[in-house]
Amino acid sequence: MDWLTALFFLFRQNSQLDMLIPRLWPFLHHTSSSVRRSALITLQKLTELDPSVAPLSVNPLQETLRHVFHRALVEHNRDVLSLIPFVWSDLIKSSQLSTLLMAACPLFGTWLCLAMHRPSVPIDPSFLVQVDHFSK
Repeated sequence: MDWLTALFFLFRQNSQLDMLIPRLWPFLHHTSSSVRRSALITLQKLTELDPSVAPLSVNPLQETLRHVFHRALVEHNRDVLSLIPFVWSDLIKSSQLSTLLMAACPLFGTWLCLAMHRPSVPIDPSFLVQVDHFSK
């Protein structure tokens, strides 16, 4: 067994992505754009894996989709903003269909409300992700 196969086996057995990806969430909302950019690049690299190797479960996938959508709405830095479609695409591609449907369907209503929101009106904070940087 080569080292890459061993790594994939380890991901599959321990569901490491379910533990790793939530650790990136606070960095997606960091005040520094370089930290946000690095978090998005890391998230993209983690989600480039084949879904049969290390599938995300429903809750981490749902929260990750919420965080990335939130970042797409409020990001002002062009470099960071340009990464978001690639991260979103990799999240969708790396997810199993059943998991993706269970994670995304409950969020569609909120996403549609946010997408249709007028720019001149403040966004209701209950629609956005509440970030607690010091939860542990």
